This record gives sequence, structure tokens and C-alpha cells, in this order.
Amino acid sequence: MKNRFIILCLCLGANLLALAYDVEIDGIYYNLNSSTQTAIVTQKNYLNTSAYVGHVVIPEQITHNNVLYTVTEIGDWALRYSDVESVVIPTTITQIGERAFEGCHSLTKIYYNAIQCTIKSNWLNPLNLREVVFGEDVQSVPNGLFANAGKLKVVHFNAKNCRGGWSASALGYNGSTAKWSTHIDSLFIGDSVLFVPNNLCYQMDSLRYVRMGQSVRVIGEYAFRACPLLTELELPPMLDSIMTGGLQALRGIKELTIPRTLRYVGLIGFSGTDSIQIHVEDLAAYAAITCEHDEASPLYNNYLYVDGQRVTDLVLPDTTRTIGKYAFSGCLGLSSVTLSDSLRTIEEGGFFHLPNVQTIRLPEGCEQVGKMAFYDCDSLRTIISDAATPPQLGAQCFYRWYQYNYTGLYSRYNVLIGCSVDSLAYAADNSWAAYKFRKERPTITVAGAEGGTVSGAGSYACDEWVTLTATPDDGMTFAQWSDGDRTNPRHIQVNQDAVFEPIFAPSTTTDLNNPRTPSITKADKVMINNRMFIRLPDGRLYTIEGLQVPDF
Repeated sequence: MKNRFIILCLCLGANLLALAYDVEIDGIYYNLNSSTQTAIVTQKNYLNTSAYVGHVVIPEQITHNNVLYTVTEIGDWALRYSDVESVVIPTTITQIGERAFEGCHSLTKIYYNAIQCTIKSNWLNPLNLREVVFGEDVQSVPNGLFANAGKLKVVHFNAKNCRGGWSASALGYNGSTAKWSTHIDSLFIGDSVLFVPNNLCYQMDSLRYVRMGQSVRVIGEYAFRACPLLTELELPPMLDSIMTGGLQALRGIKELTIPRTLRYVGLIGFSGTDSIQIHVEDLAAYAAITCEHDEASPLYNNYLYVDGQRVTDLVLPDTTRTIGKYAFSGCLGLSSVTLSDSLRTIEEGGFFHLPNVQTIRLPEGCEQVGKMAFYDCDSLRTIISDAATPPQLGAQCFYRWYQYNYTGLYSRYNVLIGCSVDSLAYAADNSWAAYKFRKERPTITVAGAEGGTVSGAGSYACDEWVTLTATPDDGMTFAQWSDGDRTNPRHIQVNQDAVFEPIFAPSTTTDLNNPRTPSITKADKVMINNRMFIRLPDGRLYTIEGLQVPDF
């Protein structure tokens, strides 16, 4: 009986060590399915010790007995406990079996090219894996593909047509335990990639550096959401869209440059990226951006920088025709907004929640102010319109948050109408029915005036005539106004705000009876503004008292 037991054990051991494959080709072991002409990468035997060594390249197809087989699967435990150092997974692989790389302590790099693939047990168990390269043909990354690869540091992502998934992060998330077990530090997205997949780095709390290729057009949904250690991120120059949550809650970012090509930001696209410097390459191009919500705006709770300078007084370029949806929503530090003369449309929420802006002037060509365009601008007290045809106002465009009972329209404030505008047209327009109107009082301002004084500055009624008189200080003389006009006193008819700057110059004494001045006998007497002057042939001008008038 004892001998029979020993024999039985030997037989079982022999079966365990028996070949577990149908064919070996170039050092790789396969099971073949002749009916489907497919091949599965498998173990050499149960122990599989040293079955695979070094750099293993799994082919897309093999030939055996003149039959072509497509390699479609890496089987359960296929490379377990082998001495493989790197593996190339081909495009044809559609499934990777349970614990396919378990115990492969030398495996540090995987080239992953599978177009569509599922992971049988949600992880591959390559515990010492440090680097992964995704090929151009990859179309989906299985959720939690490298969830247990706790030493994985670097990922190169070159997939041109990958869209990712919804349920979890494409990299690093173990859905079965809801824990993050990778330590991916750096992500390099290839220059051929157009779309950064949805959820690619969702809540990856180890990620510090991202380099995106020059061709990226779209950052997918939640692609970089809540990566708290991410501090180095540069948006690609051709970026067109950032989808919902694409850059949400990146609290490690200190500054970010918005390329001139960016046109769309989805819901909460930038939400939670607080108090960072947003550098805008092209202000007119940025102004036309569409953001799906107030907190989607790149400027929400952030500071605007143009040409390296922080913007407090926003002056839109002359080429700006449209303010996009929530474009400047919640921008920190803005104290005033000057709209361009070419502006036609302000879309929904364009200037939502700018608490320090006090005055808005709608230009002559403005046609539409969308709903909530100036919602929650608590300091806004003056609305001036130069548009001859009343712009169409959207709902709640001048509401304030603390008056959320919809009584917050500025009906108690007068809307100022430009001098050239007929206020009756506004009174007849239903969208302006809640407002009272009066003509504005343009302001005449004097600037400079070094070397003298000017009287006549102030606010006046439209079409009123005003006299500006420049009076030089002792030893000074009035030369001209900065626009070249030499009239003094100067009479102007007020029809808009205007700034006038006088130019005063030092007076110099010249002896007109000096015989060394040969041209004095040819001097002419001239009357300018009812004053007598002497003009020499060379153009020099003197007062009748002999004082030269410089720069005349």
C-alpha cells in the first residue's frame, strides 16, 4: 500500500511538471486553437521558472505547420515567476489573464500596444514595474491596468485614438479596493496624440510632472482631476477644448498659460484651481472662449496676466467682437472693465461675479447682453450705453446675488444714455423696461498742465459749449494743446468724455535791436488770437515785448 502511495505522488508530480503548452516558437510558449486560428501565450510548465528571460517581444501572429495563428491572449499566470525584464504586448491582444506577471521581479518595463483589451483580474501584479510605454494604436486603457504596480514611476502615452473610460482612473486605480497603489511621478504624452483620455490620471496623488505633446487638441473629462502634487503642467499650443473636470482641483499649479487656440471649457473645467496666475497669450481670442459654467472659467478665483503683467483695469483690444460665455467669470482683482468699440455681443455670464467693477459702458455697436452677463457684480452702479439701437438684454443680466428674490435689477439707478443716443428708443424696448434713463454728463478733464493752469474742466450736459483757458506761470508761455491745436482760449462742444493737455514752454528774452540779427529788418508782424507777434523769415516767433515763443 505504501509503495502505491509513493507511485501515485510521483505520477501527480510528473503531471504538474508536464508541458503546459502546444508549441514553442522563438522562446515563447503557446496554446493553439485550430478552429479559430488563434494563439494564447502560456506557461512552459506549472513552475514556469526561467521560462521567459530578458526582453520578450510577443508577436501579433505566428505560423505553425503552415497555419497562421493570431496571438490574441496572454493566459493566466503566463509569465509568472520568470526572469523577464521587459515585454512588448502586441496590438492583437484582447485579454490578459489572471496574475499574468505575478512574481516577475525583474520586469521593469512594458510596451503596451493592445488596441482593445480586458484584464481578467483587474491587475497584472508586475510589482517592480517602473516604466510603461503605450503605443499609438491603443484605443482604451483598462481601468486599473497597473493598479498594483507600486514602483511604477514613468508613463509614456502615445495613443492617438484613445478615449479612456468613466468608472475609474485609467492609470493607478484599483477598483476592487478603491485604493491608489501606483507611484507614477511623470507622464509624457506623445506628439502624435490628439486627445488626452477621459480619467487618465483621475485623483492620481503621486503625479508631479506632465508633458503634453504639441498636437494635443482635447483634454478629456477628469483627465487630471484632483492631482494634488502636480506642479508642472504646460498646456499645448494647439489646445482647443478642456472637457468637464479636465483640470479640476489642481491646487499645486501656481501659473498657467492659456493658448490662443483654446475655445471651450466644460463644466468645472478649472474649478478648485484657486489664486493662480492665468497668463493669456491673446486677449481678444481668449475673450471669445465658451465656458459651460461660472466655475469652468480659467479665470474663476484666479488672476489675469497679460504680457507678464497682472491686470486690474481690463481694457479689451479693438478686435474684440464677442465676450464668450463666462469668459471673465470670477476673475480676481479686476476693478474696471473697458469694452472695445467693435464689441457686438456679451454672452451668458461673460462678466459674472466681478464684485469691484463699478461702471460699464456699452459701445455704439453692442447688439446683445446675455443673461447673467453682469450677475453678482455688487459694486456696479453705473450703466452707460452708446448704442443707438438698444441692445437686447437677457434675463438677470444685472442681478445681484444677495437680491436673489429677483428684485435686484438696477431700476433704482439711472441708465446713462450717450449724447448721440435717443433715450425714447430705450424706453420703448421691453428688455429695458425696468430702467430709468437720462443723458449722461460727459467729463472734460485736463491732464499735465505743467508750467501753468487751465480753467473750464468739469462735467457738462450733452452739446453744451465749454471754454478752456490756458494760463502760463511766470516765465512760461503757452505753446499749444497736445493735439496740435494752438487756440487759446479754446471753445469746444461737449458730446463725450475728453481729455485735454496744454503744453507750456519757458519764455526766453531776445534783443530784437541787436545788429547781429541781420534778418530783423525783414520781420513780419502777425496777429494770432488777437495778439501781436513778430515772425522772422526763419519761422521764429517773438512776442511784441521781445520774448521768443519756442516750438511754434
